[in-house]
Amino acid sequence: MIPIVERFKSLFKTKNIRVDGKWYGFYRYSHSHSEHIRSKKIEFVAHILLIKSMDFIGTIKESEEGISELSNISGQIRGNKIEFSKKYENLYEIDELGNQTTYAGPQYVFYSGIYDNTKDSFFGEWRIRTIYEYENGSKVTNDTTGYWQMARKSTDVV
Repeated sequence: MIPIVERFKSLFKTKNIRVDGKWYGFYRYSHSHSEHIRSKKIEFVAHILLIKSMDFIGTIKESEEGISELSNISGQIRGNKIEFSKKYENLYEIDELGNQTTYAGPQYVFYSGIYDNTKDSFFGEWRIRTIYEYENGSKVTNDTTGYWQMARKSTDVV
């Protein structure tokens, strides 16, 4: 077992991180959602291809509990930090009971995170920003957020 101080220090060490290949992960919704939504752990498999320096593209396929559509990702890794966007071809709305409604048009999910040397994994936060525009011209912005993690081995995803 690695002492907590050593694990914390490892988050700030940079090394040549190989991002390309197959990753196993999951995401969860933040505590601002209902218990039903928060309790879901949506697993995924990401296939990442390095295209230039530390820029990458790829796909994510979610488990049955998530969105059935294959999504495309693109992003970059700089030092021990990773950022990428996930694009669905459709827009998905999930209510507090977990019911899903699909609308035409793309939807983007933005991910940011940090590499953990001790587990060869990434962890961080995700965000979907939705802007609702009403007939009277007023706009309301809603952020949906949560936590995510991905690792090289499916057994390393907690």
